[in-house]
Amino acid sequence: MLGDSHISKIAKYLVDQKMFNRNGYPYTSVFIGEIFNGKKANKKIEDAIFAAADNHLVELAEEQDRRNKILGIDESPSK
Repeated sequence: MLGDSHISKIAKYLVDQKMFNRNGYPYTSVFIGEIFNGKKANKKIEDAIFAAADNHLVELAEEQDRRNKILGIDESPSK
């Protein structure tokens, strides 16, 4: 997960999880980017980045499963 579009996805994930800064506002994309790029440290945001990445991978796998089902592709191992 790299790039500005992923930073905005992480920002959305934080809002969806009701994770806000100490003033009660959503974290900015600039701040998230600084954490993402290692310029600043914030354990809460770092954990959210990994959780958002895991969530994204699950969504991709589910999408691939739906496609395979529609196309009639069986990905179970052959015996």
